[in-house]
Amino acid sequence: MTGYVEHDRGRLDKSAEAFFQVFSTLFPEISPVRSWRAAEVYVQVCVKQDEIENHPGHDATQIASDPRWEDVKALLADFSRILDVPDSYAHNTMNYFRFHGVRDSRYVNYLLESDRVFNVRVIGNDYWAKILGSLLLILTECHDKHDRTGLEAGIEFATKYYEIILRAKYLQTNKAPELVA
Repeated sequence: MTGYVEHDRGRLDKSAEAFFQVFSTLFPEISPVRSWRAAEVYVQVCVKQDEIENHPGHDATQIASDPRWEDVKALLADFSRILDVPDSYAHNTMNYFRFHGVRDSRYVNYLLESDRVFNVRVIGNDYWAKILGSLLLILTECHDKHDRTGLEAGIEFATKYYEIILRAKYLQTNKAPELVA
């Protein structure tokens, strides 16, 4: 959540640092140089997304059909390659951002699939996909409030979101034989 908040405040270096911390934790097998590069690219995605969504005089239809979404998709594809995330992440995430930016409810399905693809890469399976996707939806809505209450609630949900991911990743990595009752 910090990466997004710092980006919103225009502190792109702090945003990249926050995303770097997340990617380093989620992908310990990736070198710090690659994690840092992923963070830089992700901040570029956020900047480009804002340029499109905040284009003066554009209505929702013009924003949704802006050809620069292909630039966002290309950046997300680069991000995916850096972290070894499947290519479908780029397509789904671009559409999540594009439809969310114009308040088109189709963004929800893209958000859920984007998050599933990402977390299958992180955790190794999609056991938690519906719960994690639901939490990301809540986080997105909290972020959209742009107020203190939304930020505080977002932090609480973000904490639970990452707690589930890290526990699931740990359990998947250190999988013990299950006992049958």
